[in-house]
Amino acid sequence: ISPQEQALIENANMPVKRFELISPGVDMAEFETTLAKKEKNDADKLVLLAVSRLAPGKGLPEIVNAMPVIRKEIPQVKLIIIGEDFGERSKLENIVKKQGLQNSVEILGKVSRPELVAAYKKADILVHASYYEAFGIVLAEALAAGVPVVARNAGSAPYVVTDKSSGLLFK
Repeated sequence: ISPQEQALIENANMPVKRFELISPGVDMAEFETTLAKKEKNDADKLVLLAVSRLAPGKGLPEIVNAMPVIRKEIPQVKLIIIGEDFGERSKLENIVKKQGLQNSVEILGKVSRPELVAAYKKADILVHASYYEAFGIVLAEALAAGVPVVARNAGSAPYVVTDKSSGLLFK
């Protein structure tokens, strides 16, 4: 589904004679017709959105741990984390509590598709710190919703996000 996946298969010396890259698609109409606005209490905040399984390797603890530094520069920042728990939710909640970020970080867990699309539309920036993605559909969805992306330069992220154009890639 990405050049990254192709390279992994080729480097594993798998007996493949031909590759056809077929990237996942995004239904643009879904993002164009969803009218979501920031809630009154969030209208003055910079909303960072992280969408990912709550799992090891997704970089979510790093994002939460960065919030005190971000808040020094942007006190009105809010981080919303969406994704099904694959064993990391309690760890993230402990970091939030330890850092005193209860008013700045909201962990919603798994949400419905309409709620996810609305969250993209309310976000100012998608933050994606995953160490590996086969494709990174959340990156494409954020871009479809008109949300700039800050993502780790790993896996297929550079295939989806053009650095310094549709987003910023970091190491």
